[in-house]
Amino acid sequence: MNDGTIRFQGNAGTFGSQVYSSTNLFFAKCASGQIWENSSNTCSPAIPSTLRFCSANDNSCNDPGTLQLNGLGTSGIWSYCNGLTLAGRSWRPATKNEMKLTLFCANSPTTISDDNGSSCSSSGFKINTDLFPYDASKVCRYWTGSAFSLTDGWFINYCTGLAISSQTKSSFDYVRCVSDGP
Repeated sequence: MNDGTIRFQGNAGTFGSQVYSSTNLFFAKCASGQIWENSSNTCSPAIPSTLRFCSANDNSCNDPGTLQLNGLGTSGIWSYCNGLTLAGRSWRPATKNEMKLTLFCANSPTTISDDNGSSCSSSGFKINTDLFPYDASKVCRYWTGSAFSLTDGWFINYCTGLAISSQTKSSFDYVRCVSDGP
């Protein structure tokens, strides 16, 4: 799409050991602090802004049951996505499983990443740079809107293709926003 978004239309099923329902999602092409440049199919500036999952390493920003961000507490990534003005849509941080949909396996294009990236053999998962403008030499880790534990949040590493849980919620990383929709 030429409005700075990527549409994902998914069928229900089990992929990468995760169960998915049928869904339509829109991903923002650009990450936190970047602006979509339609004429060049790029985002500027080249390096996004870093934000915190939560200002505290506790459950004040996420639901303790679902572990998803809920708009409470002080979450930089929630505030950024919720305030994003793009294509007339409402935005939120993408969940861990939604972020895995942005990865691409060169030797098996229909394979969806499991949490450790092992489902893609030796080539490994990477971000699809045809869809998402990205500088792999500088920008690797992106928060998801999913907590892993009381103190940690999931992030996805576009350089390695892994969803990793060893990041404390008060750490700074980038965020890519998603919108539900028809």
